[in-house]
Amino acid sequence: MLKGSNWPRITVVTPSYNQGQFLEETIKSVINQNYPNLEYFIVDGGSTDNSIDIIRKYKDKIDWWVSESDEGQGDAINKGFTRATGELLAWINCDDVYFPGALRTIGEAYLTQPGASIYVGGIALGREGNGPINTCHLPCSWPWEANFGLLRIFQPATFFNREVCNEVGKLRRDLYIRMDGDFIYRLVKARPKIVNINTLVAFFRRHSASKSTTAVQRILKERQEFLQSLGHPRWKLAMALCLSRFLRLWNGVYLKSWLVTRHYRGKYMREIWAGIK
Repeated sequence: MLKGSNWPRITVVTPSYNQGQFLEETIKSVINQNYPNLEYFIVDGGSTDNSIDIIRKYKDKIDWWVSESDEGQGDAINKGFTRATGELLAWINCDDVYFPGALRTIGEAYLTQPGASIYVGGIALGREGNGPINTCHLPCSWPWEANFGLLRIFQPATFFNREVCNEVGKLRRDLYIRMDGDFIYRLVKARPKIVNINTLVAFFRRHSASKSTTAVQRILKERQEFLQSLGHPRWKLAMALCLSRFLRLWNGVYLKSWLVTRHYRGKYMREIWAGIK
């Protein structure tokens, strides 16, 4: 068993704003990882609900937190990453949750393959705010896909090599929804090595107030602008998409994801955590 200092330090940042109904579960999923070399920050944007009370409840387990106005999610994450001392960086939004053992899974992957730009695990999705798991997706991405905007990367289950982060710079504050996609694209272009981990790492919560629900048109707009910036004609993007899907079918990731979904569908994250002794 590795001692604490032998595990790579992982810095996790939670950007927070008025999601008190979910925040406590997020915090507990981080601090209860029992990962021996964790650095945990919470950057709150000046919440007016019960978020601050929840943060104070766990302040002894949080390395640093602040509540102040900011310029959005990207700005909040940048504040945390600027303070980070970990070899690996990640953010978990205040309405998402880590699976038990997620950080050890990532730490082990880094120890065996330390030169990658990103380490990405599988993700489970819930249909409602506090609802059960509905579908699961295992990662399968190749660096060449970055050239066509096809990286199948699940942000809540993704961890970034700090060395490469320092090379590419901060998250863009002008992007409302695709700051993660843009950041990952720059990381993979700078160092085209991805470690795919076939284990569920995070739970993505869909709910009525989430960006993925309330900002569909902005999502589409930012996505289209990104694809246009790549400079490829539509036929080439379509061909790349077909190849990408064929390769995922060929290597069995769709089947594996379906099997994992069968196992977890209908289960609640609180039940999964309750089963950990």
